[in-house]
Amino acid sequence: CILRLGQLVSFAIAMIGLSAIVGSLLLTHVAVAIVWHRGDFRRRFSILAGTLGGLALSMLLSIVAFITAPMQCTSHPNGFKTMISNPAVVCWSSVSGSQHSTLLTTSVVLCLFPLFFLAWIAYAVRKTPQRINAGDIEFLRTHRFILIRFRLDCASFALLFTIRSVLIAVVPS
Repeated sequence: CILRLGQLVSFAIAMIGLSAIVGSLLLTHVAVAIVWHRGDFRRRFSILAGTLGGLALSMLLSIVAFITAPMQCTSHPNGFKTMISNPAVVCWSSVSGSQHSTLLTTSVVLCLFPLFFLAWIAYAVRKTPQRINAGDIEFLRTHRFILIRFRLDCASFALLFTIRSVLIAVVPS
């Protein structure tokens, strides 16, 4: 209300905020690894990957909803389509300049993150039985954020629930 920002600026601020959270986690990890573990980054990687994975999983629904917002438009009686999340941004038109096309391009590129994350979960679910049989504790530590929600013999449900979360976020309200 006090400060009016455009949709593009709001989008950029949110991405910078998320990057700042991830960056602070990385810096904290590096500092802890250097100070307490004598720079043994390789042994500490499973903790970093698990922390980042848990953060991504906990924020996945919000991230996907935010990323796909420029793709969700609604029609108006005057013939224009506007973004559902911000009716001031006209979709598929040059009326609002290139704001929607810029948001849409950024959104399409950022959609790679949820796809990569789903691929990571699918890989973890697929490899879990083999890694358990091999006694790979580091694999289990790395993917604890996925595997802790279900019994290990039902790990595939983690992938199904994550896909469900993504689909819930994609469907406009």
